[in-house]
Amino acid sequence: MNHIKEEILLIMDSSTISYMGKCRVLLSALSDIEDWRWLQELYLKYALDHNDSIAGLSITCIGHIARIHQNIDLSRVHKVFQHIAETRPNLKGRIKDSLDDISTFTTS
Repeated sequence: MNHIKEEILLIMDSSTISYMGKCRVLLSALSDIEDWRWLQELYLKYALDHNDSIAGLSITCIGHIARIHQNIDLSRVHKVFQHIAETRPNLKGRIKDSLDDISTFTTS
């Protein structure tokens, strides 16, 4: 694993970083990391975060992966999104927007 990925994981796992700091890290990962599968797993993990800002941004960033890399593991994303939609209806709009990006920018 490269240095940037390790740094992202350390920051995201830190209990001393604010949720806004974590959101900045999640967003910057899109431009810092080329490995779309690694990004997808990062965002799927944090899409389940208890903080709605972190979870919502992670969901949005999954759509950005599709836009930037024209790739996504749709079956994996659907499973997580379905769980989130059932347990956190307030994030359904973010899920819909992300799925729209996926259908627009990928051929999966």
